[in-house]
Order: sequence, then structure tokens, then C-alpha cells
Amino acid sequence: MDAGIRDRLDAFIQRKGLRRTGQREEIVAAVFSKDEHFTAEELFDRVRGSNRGISRATVYRTLALLVEADLLREID
Repeated sequence: MDAGIRDRLDAFIQRKGLRRTGQREEIVAAVFSKDEHFTAEELFDRVRGSNRGISRATVYRTLALLVEADLLREID
């Protein structure tokens, strides 16, 4: 993942008063590991394959956080 993305995300998380969690880190790494479009369900399947403890809700909350941080764009 690009260092600029990591820095922007870290600063945003701190401003929001949130913590860096292992699950969030794993989801973010999966999001930025490929340069292609994906659905939330595809991302969930991808991260669920490596960590059965990640819930669908955590994926959706993390995606919302990335959109709010202006690191991702949501397309309907």
C-alpha cells in the first residue's frame, strides 16, 4: 500500500478518535492490494478467506470509513 494512503488514513482515524485494529488493517490492505473495482461482498469474500473472524459489518463499516476519509469512491 502506498505510504501516502497509509498516512492519510492514520491521520483520519486519529481525528475521529478511532483505533487501528488488526481487522481494519487487513481489510484496508485487501482494498489497496489490487487496482480494480470490487463490490463490498467481493471484498468480504476476499478477506473472509484469510480471516474467518472478520464480519460483514466490519467490512461495510471500514468501507464507509474509507469513503469518508476520501480514500475510496462509492459507485452505485
